[in-house]
Amino acid sequence: GVPAGLAETAAALRAQDYGGKAEVLFVVPDAADPAHAVLARASAAPGALPAAVTVSGARPTRSSGKAADLAWALRRPGASELVVFADADLRAAPDWLARMTAPLADPAVAAATAMALPVPARPAVWGVLRMLWTAYGLPFLEAGGLLCGQSLAARRVSVNDPLILSEL
Repeated sequence: GVPAGLAETAAALRAQDYGGKAEVLFVVPDAADPAHAVLARASAAPGALPAAVTVSGARPTRSSGKAADLAWALRRPGASELVVFADADLRAAPDWLARMTAPLADPAVAAATAMALPVPARPAVWGVLRMLWTAYGLPFLEAGGLLCGQSLAARRVSVNDPLILSEL
C-alpha cells in the first residue's frame, strides 16, 4: 500500500534547503507497487532537488523488504560522497538534509542518524504504548552507538563495505 502522507513526504524531501549538490532517489521493490505512481508524480513535479523513482527488483531472503531496497540503493553507482536515507513516513523540515549531513563535516564521523518519537494523533492505548516503548529504548540505542532511526546519513565508503552490505 501507499503510506499515509507519502506525496507530502516526497515533496518535502524535494524542497530541501541544502547548500550542496543533492538528488532524491525513491526506491520501490516493484513497478506495480502502488507507491511507484505516487513517487513518479512527485519526481515529475517542480522541486528544488532533482528526483527519480527506481525499481530495485529486490526479493529479500534474509532481511526485510526495506533493508533489501536500502542495500540495492547502496550498490547503485553514484558520484556523491554522502548517502542519506529517510523512511516513507518521515516529516522532513526544510533544513532536514542540512542537519542530517552536518555531523559528517567532521572526517572522524562516518555516519549520523536521527531517531523519531512516534506521537499518536489521539491518545489511544496502542499509540501511547508505542510512544513509551520507543522513548524507553532511545537512550539504549544511542549508548550502544547503533544506527537506526527514520533518517540515516553516511559516507558512501563506509556503507559500501562488503561486510555491511552482506548483512542487509
